[in-house]
Amino acid sequence: MSIQSTREDGVATVTIDRPDVKNALDHETMSALADELREISESDARAVVLEGAEGTFCAGADVNALVNFSHLSPPEIVEMIENDLHEIIRQLVRMRKPTVAKVEGHAVGAGCNLALACDLTVAEESATFAELFTKIGLSQDSGSSYILPRIVGMKKAKELVFTGRDVPAPEAEEMGLINHAYPDGEFDERADELVEELADGPTRAIGASKSLLHYGATNDLDSTLEREAWVQSSVAKSDDVEEGVMAFVEGREPEFKGE
Repeated sequence: MSIQSTREDGVATVTIDRPDVKNALDHETMSALADELREISESDARAVVLEGAEGTFCAGADVNALVNFSHLSPPEIVEMIENDLHEIIRQLVRMRKPTVAKVEGHAVGAGCNLALACDLTVAEESATFAELFTKIGLSQDSGSSYILPRIVGMKKAKELVFTGRDVPAPEAEEMGLINHAYPDGEFDERADELVEELADGPTRAIGASKSLLHYGATNDLDSTLEREAWVQSSVAKSDDVEEGVMAFVEGREPEFKGE
């Protein structure tokens, strides 16, 4: 299997498992990853982790797929990208649960954008990120043109895409490309603490807040305020709100159930 998935304590962990090719994405892997994320989105998982096996996050598209690229017609290329790769991006962005990319080693090309499509991205200090597409003569895909400018701004996005240069994790953190670059020896512990905090949180409220942030980024103030009011009116009926208010009044930590 090119994808491994486990669920424990409310956390669904999905691992891209092709270490012999640095977890590069072929058709089978992309299809399996999209299917797994779709299933998780309908499950009772409260947080999702995306990672790569054996010290590398993802080296982007499999070189064999890239070799065949030029032999396909434009409609065939569109169908392949849309049905496989872009479906993964849609699942990550639209999932009403917090998603965290745990990046070790390299996150390159489409692999870089899988990491950035997650709500939070954490990495080892030794990890690197690269929008590698122009290095092999391609324009970007996998949501890069949508996600990247919203994270780092248009000027910096153009630099990263045009040059395709490696960005070390500490620099990526400084520019806001990722959330945290943790020391290599502390990476798993600190990343897992963050994931645990999210999994113990009010899942419904986090999911609603995620959708509101995405909506607000592309809509005007009045429509965003109206949407906030309607979403809040729905979330306010959840069990977690009652627990959160009672915990605040009683001076204790809330025990959210994600409901």
